[in-house]
Amino acid sequence: MTGPAGPGFVRPPVNEVALAVYFSPPLGLRSVDIGVLHERWRDRYPATLDQPVLPPVPVETFGPPSLGVTFHLGAPTGTRVWFQTAGGERVVQVQADRLVLNWRRVSPADDYPRFATLRPEFARVLAELAELNDSLGVGPLRVGQAEVSYTNTIEQLGAEPVTPSDIIAPWSGDHTDAFLPPEEDVRLDLRYRIPKADGTGPAGRLYVAMQPAIRPGPGQTTPESSFVLQLFARGVPSTPETAGALDFLDLAHEWVVNGFVSLTTPRMHKVWGQMTEEIL
Repeated sequence: MTGPAGPGFVRPPVNEVALAVYFSPPLGLRSVDIGVLHERWRDRYPATLDQPVLPPVPVETFGPPSLGVTFHLGAPTGTRVWFQTAGGERVVQVQADRLVLNWRRVSPADDYPRFATLRPEFARVLAELAELNDSLGVGPLRVGQAEVSYTNTIEQLGAEPVTPSDIIAPWSGDHTDAFLPPEEDVRLDLRYRIPKADGTGPAGRLYVAMQPAIRPGPGQTTPESSFVLQLFARGVPSTPETAGALDFLDLAHEWVVNGFVSLTTPRMHKVWGQMTEEIL
């Protein structure tokens, strides 16, 4: 069950949300099995599109840092299929090692449907995929990792370009002296450990990445400055069953939402219309 994760916003800058689980071992899906999913999901996700297979996602580990370099030899094999809603705003991605539900802001007028809407939708497609997997007699579906990702586009404030210090609370933009001019751009990468509820160790990590983006403003050909701020939380569920995966998605969502509030400035909170509690 979901619950309040923290303060929410009336006008959040989110452009894309993804809920994902990664299977270990991968599912033995065949083309005919993808066809069964298409028949079952046709009413909800009528459009399909074949995509290149994505590479494996590394497992979150918490031992001493490694000084070596890891190489992945060979190209991934198999099938990745998008199942899309008619408008393309929701996409279910199926690959042997993962299931992903994306919401995308296709039009500027699109409203973010909120986690409390996306979570049960994801739970439904996960249960239906697990049911198909059970019918193949290849063993139960087991989740090795789960993840929640939010991608935000933060645009300039009126006529003034937005700066890192406008967005990120810990970023002051100050220098020790006056030698350096203002930075041309900033790229930010942070990560935080997510503790387990019982305090026995980390359950996963929250990753934060920000980079500049240049694109035309609405109805304009002149580029405007903006930043893309992505937060995602990934970790290993307490149990490999679907219930454990959904519980971790709740925890990941809590960390993404509260981490976003903690990292961003009160000035931007006013721009986005901060509420006293999250709009689920």
